Amino acid sequence: RLYGQIVIAAASWIALWLQVGVEVLGTDALELADCEFVRPLVLADGQSCSVELSVEEAHAGAYRVIASAFGQTHGQTTVHPLRETEPGTCTSRLEPSRHAPIEGFYESFTSRGYTLGPAFQWMDSGRDHQGIAERTLVKPDLPEDAESYVLFPGLVDSCFHSLGSLMEQAFTAGDGEGIIVPAHIARFSLQRRPTRTNVFTAVGRRSSGADCGPAGDVTLFDGTGEILCAIEEMRFGRLSRGALTRMQAVPLDVRYEKVEWHALELAGGDHGRRR
Repeated sequence: RLYGQIVIAAASWIALWLQVGVEVLGTDALELADCEFVRPLVLADGQSCSVELSVEEAHAGAYRVIASAFGQTHGQTTVHPLRETEPGTCTSRLEPSRHAPIEGFYESFTSRGYTLGPAFQWMDSGRDHQGIAERTLVKPDLPEDAESYVLFPGLVDSCFHSLGSLMEQAFTAGDGEGIIVPAHIARFSLQRRPTRTNVFTAVGRRSSGADCGPAGDVTLFDGTGEILCAIEEMRFGRLSRGALTRMQAVPLDVRYEKVEWHALELAGGDHGRRR
């Protein structure tokens, strides 16, 4: 939830697009390019909706995927097979034995307007050093269908959270109203599905352009230190309480009227006029 309202997380769109990519490409090794979170999908308590996914071939081996609900586009990306080049994220030597427990992280999130369910709370311990944040993520109790995901949304979201300490100053700078939400990811590359209980993240902060806001990279490792996925140039935007309220989804109520023509007898011997 954001400001107490149910919002479909950006991580959920990522998880959904990965599922589409696996189906259309037939492989787990894939990339999402130019991930754009156009408009938050906000639901009322108890409200459900259907999401429409439009999949069209963009060019050879690549597909444009657009997610819509209630007649509006909420996110879009291009999916294609994983490139052979190494991901350009900032990584470091992982030293989980030096990680310290992270206390009060989710309480701090709640105080700012974020409310995360148990399946989205993976943060356990970590350390910050030389401009890099390492975080140990421990899988919590998950829904029964969690294994059906290529990457569970809560794990993806926890990768986003790993940027928090590095980008705190950028998030709180200025007088902008609202909380910070994902706006765009240049590249999300998946090498394979996770098979371990614990995964580790190394996060590097990338300098941001004046007009684009703060940006960061995340690399997700499994328990053996092998890379699972990499997020490059993730950018954020602000979302105010008022804007979120105005975005609450309202189902389209389309009413059809049947138009009928009737002849009217007019004075003066006219044959009639259509109305």
